[in-house]
Amino acid sequence: MRRFKLKKDGSLVNDEPNIDRTTGAMPGQHNRGSSKRQNLDRWHEAELSNAHSQTVKPSANLGKIVIGSTVTVCDVELDLTETFMIVGSTGAAPDKNKISCKSPLGAALLGKTAGMTIQVPAPKGILNFKILKIK
Repeated sequence: MRRFKLKKDGSLVNDEPNIDRTTGAMPGQHNRGSSKRQNLDRWHEAELSNAHSQTVKPSANLGKIVIGSTVTVCDVELDLTETFMIVGSTGAAPDKNKISCKSPLGAALLGKTAGMTIQVPAPKGILNFKILKIK
């Protein structure tokens, strides 16, 4: 909630200090740390300590694309073949042929099997890919 003061001329003035909303720091406090930042750090640590990971065995996937699958696809219109790995959103590295499961192509591939053709929305229109191989 913002705080305002009423001036003598009837106009309103913002009475809030200029706070950095990302760190909660007042001007000049950026190097001192803040309780809000410390609270966020504690929250992230708690979330990470409560996180559970699950190893997915390829035999359990029944040939479906999951995070960790290496997929070979062919762009139907351009007849270009490319192989890449589907990774989590923080592991994406297009230069290393790792695409995020949250990207349009990665999301469209999840759960699909070899031989299927998928449509992926892109800024230049719909792209069609045929899934050639899954590892």
